[in-house]
Amino acid sequence: MSHEFLSEKYRAVVNDDGLLTVRNGPPVLQKTKFFPDGGVDVQFVTQENAVEDSDKKFLAAKAGAPVFLACHAGGQDWNVDIDCGMQRFNGIKSGKELRIALKNCGFGKAQIDLILKLCKKTPKWDYCPHQYR
Repeated sequence: MSHEFLSEKYRAVVNDDGLLTVRNGPPVLQKTKFFPDGGVDVQFVTQENAVEDSDKKFLAAKAGAPVFLACHAGGQDWNVDIDCGMQRFNGIKSGKELRIALKNCGFGKAQIDLILKLCKKTPKWDYCPHQYR
């Protein structure tokens, strides 16, 4: 049985194996056009109003990709897999760094404590799996 936690903009799920998956809300693509006369047009594309196939594919992929995954590595260490936009980090972070990341996602102290406790109930992980849908 997985456990779900919600903040204003993020959703965290701890599965039965102790894997923490944090996802953000529905993605939005911002398209900005600059015109020779100095004008600017900003368009926000969501899955509901997307017209172009490329926009639809991008938004579908972004909706399926978690912001980060984490699993307990033992002691104060956590294996994490983080989507950094154009880069990715997959390695070890401290418990303090994971707490800060969860706090930055809008989770409260009680939620964070319970999330980490649930993750630690399972055997430690040797690595964090790559992001999946």
